[in-house]
Amino acid sequence: MMPELVTTIVFYVCIRFLLKNDGLFLGSSSAMNCVGAVRVAQAIGPGHTIVTILCDSGMRHLSKFYNAEYLSELGLTPKAAGLEFLGIE
Repeated sequence: MMPELVTTIVFYVCIRFLLKNDGLFLGSSSAMNCVGAVRVAQAIGPGHTIVTILCDSGMRHLSKFYNAEYLSELGLTPKAAGLEFLGIE
């Protein structure tokens, strides 16, 4: 099975979603781990435990990932209200 690529917008929406909804101020590696963990959970279905590591904070990314103006300039303004960006409604 070929791994699915994480698009840039999915990554940015995820990182903002986790900050807003879970209070997790994550860096890029941690956000990618979370997207991967959700995708594994979707693939294997209920009844399993998924573990991931949140290995970095968002401190290095304040001027980019957490800067709404910067994201807007790139056309990457996250708009998700829930987990629909991961195919979860």
